[in-house]
Amino acid sequence: MKLTYTSVLAVLLLCAWTDSEAYENCEKRFLENAIDSHLIFPASVEEPDNMEEVRRPKKKKKKEAKLAHEATINSLLAEAQKHLRTPYRYGGNSPSQGFDCSGYVKYIYQKYGVDLPRVSKEQARKGQKIKRKDASPGDLIYFGPRKSKITHVGIVTSEKGESLSMIHASSSNGVEIAYIDGVKYWEKRVQGFRRLLEP
Repeated sequence: MKLTYTSVLAVLLLCAWTDSEAYENCEKRFLENAIDSHLIFPASVEEPDNMEEVRRPKKKKKKEAKLAHEATINSLLAEAQKHLRTPYRYGGNSPSQGFDCSGYVKYIYQKYGVDLPRVSKEQARKGQKIKRKDASPGDLIYFGPRKSKITHVGIVTSEKGESLSMIHASSSNGVEIAYIDGVKYWEKRVQGFRRLLEP
């Protein structure tokens, strides 16, 4: 039975109007259940220090999920940066072989339980579509001459509100960090953003 303050008070008032043994037992049971449900506390027991957590477990779980998500993103970016300066190789998908852009993204995300397609145009169909202003670290950024022809992918490294940057496998420099804002080559080719890891 789910107890509320209203139901407990109603039963206690009913018990107060009679001296019968049945209602005394009823009162005792309701008081015990109310204490177990954290609706009231016996006079000899102080309200726990974590009562805010008892009353609002969803808020606590949401905060824990957010912290866990931030830790995952930080770990993912640290893993991505371990491969800076790894040479570019068309069709490459490992540190020993070298990477192309989609092979690099697939390799990194696979370590975090996300199995992506091998090529960037197919990767661009995965995850949640997001706006440029909402892009944050760990999101994917896609490039091409038009939305129907995706030819490149990178991992966003910049925080929201910062100058947009990414880590990617460049055909000329291998794995590197590149800035998008203010660089015409990249700016005119941006075709969208996707989020694969949610809090």
